[in-house]
Amino acid sequence: MTGHSPGSEQPGRIPVGDEDRWLLVAVAGLLSFVAMLDMNIVNVALADIADGLHVSAATAQWAVLGYQLPVVALLLPVGRWLDGVGMRSALLVANAGFGLCSALAAAAPWAPWLIAARLAQGAFGAVLFVLMPLLALRSVRPELRGRAMSVPATLGPLGAVTGPAVGGLLLDHLGWRAVFLVKVPFCLLALVVAMGVPPLERSREWGRAMPRDGGLRRPDRRSAADVLLVGSGVSALLLAPTLGAGSPAWLALACAAVPPLW
Repeated sequence: MTGHSPGSEQPGRIPVGDEDRWLLVAVAGLLSFVAMLDMNIVNVALADIADGLHVSAATAQWAVLGYQLPVVALLLPVGRWLDGVGMRSALLVANAGFGLCSALAAAAPWAPWLIAARLAQGAFGAVLFVLMPLLALRSVRPELRGRAMSVPATLGPLGAVTGPAVGGLLLDHLGWRAVFLVKVPFCLLALVVAMGVPPLERSREWGRAMPRDGGLRRPDRRSAADVLLVGSGVSALLLAPTLGAGSPAWLALACAAVPPLW
């Protein structure tokens, strides 16, 4: 038999400093909703974007492709990069960058501005996509990880499903720029939770929601090579139907995507 003093740690319980941080799980779910919402909400506004910026439909399509391309190209290297950086720092930077790029896209006076903002937003979105499951898993005890993962797993598809409906509603009442601005309040809310802004940090769980950790670091050469290879392969795949429609050029572009992706 083993005795436990009043101040000793009880079996099956976690120390006070390692309490389950459900606020972080909520942040993971919120960011999952926003990231998936962005995948579909812009699609319904492409015709209005083309008219508003006086560009062709093919050019306006890059408001969507410009976001999806860096998300796909950066997922693998971002996962390796996050292994050696502080999760708190990465979350704050990625979330703030995502919201800022949303505002810049809404203020775009020209198509190149919009596409550049969407490319940058996709880079920050790739970090968020990798962070969301990590955030949920590391915020609770192992026996509660299934419950924690169900939050972003539910809110992510919900954002994808509601994207077209929300986008159509915003287009009817506020115009296409509101399609980008609607994500900014969600990003601000996630920042407030992650940073523990007073006076809400007086709450024990809120103040401990996102402890300080290591900072950021520059990606290594291997990560840069991954970005170049996957990015060029995915770009070729996206350009194949866009530029090669109705001609054999699409097949050549599709074949050119195979070596870098392999």
